[in-house]
Amino acid sequence: MLGFFLGKKEESRDFKTGEMNNLVESVTAESLFKAAGEAFDRDDTVKALDLYAQVIHLQPDFEKAHVMLGFLYKERGNLLKAKLHLSKAVELKADLADAWYLLGGIASLENDAETAIKNWRRSIEISPSQEHVYVELSFALYQRKQVEEAVAVVEAGLQYFPRNIGMLQHYGNYCLYLFRYAQAMGAYMRALEQNPHSVELIFNYVVCCVVLMKLDEAFEGFAQIRRLQPDYSPALVLEGALRLKLGDFEQGWKLYEHRWNTSELTGWRFVTSKPKWDGTQSLEGKTLLIASEQGYGDTIQFCRFIPQLEKFGCTVHFVVLSPLYEMMEQMSGVTQLLRETDPLPVYDYYCDLMSVPLALQVTVESIPSASGYLRSMESRVLHWRSRLEHQKRQRRVGIVWAGNPEHKNNYLRSISFAAIQQLFALDLDFTILQKEIGAVEKQELQRFDNVHFYGDEVTTFIDTAALVELMDIVVTVDTSVAHLAGAMNKPTWVLLSYHSDWRWLLNTDRSPWYDSVRLFRQQIGEPWANVVETVKLALAK
Repeated sequence: MLGFFLGKKEESRDFKTGEMNNLVESVTAESLFKAAGEAFDRDDTVKALDLYAQVIHLQPDFEKAHVMLGFLYKERGNLLKAKLHLSKAVELKADLADAWYLLGGIASLENDAETAIKNWRRSIEISPSQEHVYVELSFALYQRKQVEEAVAVVEAGLQYFPRNIGMLQHYGNYCLYLFRYAQAMGAYMRALEQNPHSVELIFNYVVCCVVLMKLDEAFEGFAQIRRLQPDYSPALVLEGALRLKLGDFEQGWKLYEHRWNTSELTGWRFVTSKPKWDGTQSLEGKTLLIASEQGYGDTIQFCRFIPQLEKFGCTVHFVVLSPLYEMMEQMSGVTQLLRETDPLPVYDYYCDLMSVPLALQVTVESIPSASGYLRSMESRVLHWRSRLEHQKRQRRVGIVWAGNPEHKNNYLRSISFAAIQQLFALDLDFTILQKEIGAVEKQELQRFDNVHFYGDEVTTFIDTAALVELMDIVVTVDTSVAHLAGAMNKPTWVLLSYHSDWRWLLNTDRSPWYDSVRLFRQQIGEPWANVVETVKLALAK
């Protein structure tokens, strides 16, 4: 990249040592610079470094030599010397686009994103025709969640380089993040025109198709990816999730098994030398270990299958995350319940919890225990009943408007306080069931005497279950509370984003997993406030 930015190659081609055989020429900074460029072209960076240093010795204000020294020292990892020479270069001549670009790269390596962004912006202002700078600047902004600015940078770059695949792909990715699926699709399509066999580009295009429910295009894309790279796990998992969402559990469960080959779930994989039970091996007289996976809601939803294993004549051990241990103690069919940190007993087979439906060949019609399978603890219900005595309104509503901020899809499923607060105008008592709320929200809640938050008093799922038991209805976004309330057969209204999880299926306001759940679906482009207004009207009846 740097071989061109100073016009060095062109200059070095004019330097012919053969033409100098009969010439007596005094050594000048310019001739040394040309010789250094020749050495650089031969990849003799040691010689080039020495010659560029001689240039500076002869002519300290030779700014292009400072830039090349900065580049070479940066490549060697000597960022201090690199920065010294590059800073000197821009001090001598402020409009050196390449020096600002390199200074941006050094700042990025030093984890100083703010300075990197500032330097890259300066580089583009000086010389707008630098493809690589647009990409790096936009990505730095994206990493800082300044995604609108990242989009603007790439849009500017595409004015100069409308067919640059890297920029088109980044533009698509940023639009995808901002839910601008039509724009993202357009960018990916333009990139695919030039590189139609890029599996990553096809996959990103398919993601947009899935969100926009362009099913024919999505399945065509899946087929194309299988032809190009049959083992591309992200596509296999996405297709599995889509088939589950469409109610095709037979194919969906099989494809969903590829989740363990994705980087996203690497940390969740249960590592063992024992064979995995897939439903074909006899379990008579054997010990089966079930390992929970992913989130709390997944464990709550899928633990219903544990009692189904008794019919195979096996002993069942169940490993769960510690916060769910007390809640899971009530599960029938479990010989030994274990926390994830407990030593494991002897066992013959294992199975991941969300793989059990595949082994049991579960269909939409055969989902068990939809009428409830978990209950609250009586002692905690008694405790919380006394705490809630001050709530005297006619009905109690449990409320959750935001999930775990660390969840990858939290930005999709959570609702702003500004949108949800319209519910609080109703003459009902609202108990907040989510664990955390922001400082600003706490301040805002002081305006409502019918909204109650017990904060640190709710320490376990046993406490949450007791509160759910004492509610008349639970209104929640797609979090573990939705699954807990549904598993307790509590009337539960779940507010779903337009791109909801596969388990809530499509085109229905009911769930085959929970008889007591009613679904309120957001449409593409619809603000959450509209969905909340629908819920408000339903609550008011």
